[in-house]
Amino acid sequence: MDPVTSSHVPKGRRWSLRLAIAVSILLPTALGAGAPAWGAGAKSPHRIIFDPAATPSWTQEIHGPGASPDAAFDVQMAKGGVTYVAGMFGDEDASLTKLVDGVPAWPSPKTYDSPNHGPDIAMKMALGPAGSVYTAGMSVGTNGMFDILVLKWSASGALKWARRYDGPAHGHDEPSAVVVDSSGNVTVAGASVAGATVSWVVVSWSASGARRWTSRYAAGAGAQIFPAGLVLAGDGGVYASGGSSNATSSVALTVRYSPTGKTLWKRAYSGPEGLGAMTSAAAARPGGGVIVCGKAVSAATGMDGLVVSYTPQGRRDVFTLDTGPGGASEQRFNDLAVASTRQVVAVGSSMSGGNRDCHAVTYSTDGTIVSKATLPGAWDDDFQAVATDDFGGFYATGTYHTLANRTAILTVRGSVLTGGGGWSSLWGPALATEDNYPTAIAVRGSTACVAGQYAWNPAQGLDQIVLGYVY
Repeated sequence: MDPVTSSHVPKGRRWSLRLAIAVSILLPTALGAGAPAWGAGAKSPHRIIFDPAATPSWTQEIHGPGASPDAAFDVQMAKGGVTYVAGMFGDEDASLTKLVDGVPAWPSPKTYDSPNHGPDIAMKMALGPAGSVYTAGMSVGTNGMFDILVLKWSASGALKWARRYDGPAHGHDEPSAVVVDSSGNVTVAGASVAGATVSWVVVSWSASGARRWTSRYAAGAGAQIFPAGLVLAGDGGVYASGGSSNATSSVALTVRYSPTGKTLWKRAYSGPEGLGAMTSAAAARPGGGVIVCGKAVSAATGMDGLVVSYTPQGRRDVFTLDTGPGGASEQRFNDLAVASTRQVVAVGSSMSGGNRDCHAVTYSTDGTIVSKATLPGAWDDDFQAVATDDFGGFYATGTYHTLANRTAILTVRGSVLTGGGGWSSLWGPALATEDNYPTAIAVRGSTACVAGQYAWNPAQGLDQIVLGYVY
């Protein structure tokens, strides 16, 4: 068999009419209601998109050799209908695939096999100048432990250079985020492990692959401190956000770095009552700064969805906590994005009564909750990622159970504008398995691409999947 085969089948399926109806009502109505006036510099909407039971315009399966498990971990879109997909084939090689309007642009995906010939994975991706593509992932070193692996590719898929980061303890090192500036400098945030201790690490390389700087924050014995999100700053520096935890407490941590890696400020937040908080993602704040999301603990309402804004100077503004239905429920945000109206959309899950459901919340520009929607389900589901377009729309993707042992990829479009439209899609193969799930979403214009993993044939194993929604 060829190393990679791809096609436009199987087609998406409308697994649940009940869910499609719920999404078509909840998202366009609940998340579009009460939208405030346009913020300064926001783009006005020029397109209304409504399709309550959508299916993908195209699907692309990417199969590695044999029946080993393959997965797509990140997706990015460029002009001209170009989509890049980063992932892994089996437990062996990092992969990079280029699609143009859903069709493979290369005879086969590009792969990277390290000199050690151990497992290599491309987990995060960012697009750089002159069509360059950077992937950050992991690669097994000579001692059998994973190092952070950064690869620079040309637009044609030629490997320009490979760089590794092996922490001082030579333990497991793993990236969580990557950004590239207009000069091609690439910065990676991640975790560096030494025994039971996890330290925070941010590393930056130049466009030529020279190490620019490294910043580490050590955790106490048996504790963990690691960044989860990374955002470029206006001066060429970066913002990193994550948290620290030990057996008794957790603290959300956000740091601003200068272009040379100097810590300009560090802000910690332990929740409204000091009972604990953690962040999981970050986005650029309109006007400069960073907005982060995650979870915070409250004695009265359990775990709440958390969004915090920091100005470039480090001034903190804690948005209204999402307490869900109240009581001892559990809300957490996995990702967030800023709409063209400058409103913030945060997505994740809401759990009440032992059942976790996909959950999305819209915040006004002053940090108050405008509206929220929880999509009904009979088993544990959640949104994993969200992206926005230029005319008030947002696109969220997550895992949704159609049976106790079967999952499908749920993708929805909502709008922060009244009458902005919306659509929903529940896609999955006929095979009954819980191995169908998304990992990332990208939007350009009115096209959304979702990447992840799926199982369609027991003999083939797990494969990469990319879904394209074109409007």
